[in-house]
Amino acid sequence: MKKVLSFVLVLAMILGSVSLAFAQSFPDTEGTDYDEAARLLTELGVISGYDDGAFKPENNITRAEFAAMMIRALGFQVAGSSAVTKFSDVPATYWASTYIKYASELGIIYGYNDGTFRPKNNITNDEAIAMLVRALGYKDRKSTRLISS
Repeated sequence: MKKVLSFVLVLAMILGSVSLAFAQSFPDTEGTDYDEAARLLTELGVISGYDDGAFKPENNITRAEFAAMMIRALGFQVAGSSAVTKFSDVPATYWASTYIKYASELGIIYGYNDGTFRPKNNITNDEAIAMLVRALGYKDRKSTRLISS
């Protein structure tokens, strides 16, 4: 499933239209239905693409990438590139450690029962929806929480 594409399209619809005159265009999205959405999210600072300048819309999105996008979409400015998290598998030097720390502190993400976050795992639909709902301000019912995110 193309989770990145779905996320881009949903955020583009939510955020409305913004002038895209100077927004970055990705070579692998030019001429596609989601080129404008990718450029909008770049302009808003939610996404930045990969180091090689590509967007890679066919890639699955990882839990770490989604946590970073959630924090950016909420408008939080993350200071520093490293932070100590409560997750045993997220070292302070990991590229997304600061995003993961803030998302955890805000209650947007949870780890697994073994104390890990599994940042490189592909995010599932259930996890992505749970994070989006929490980012919108809804809280879990602890007695009915069935999924980790």
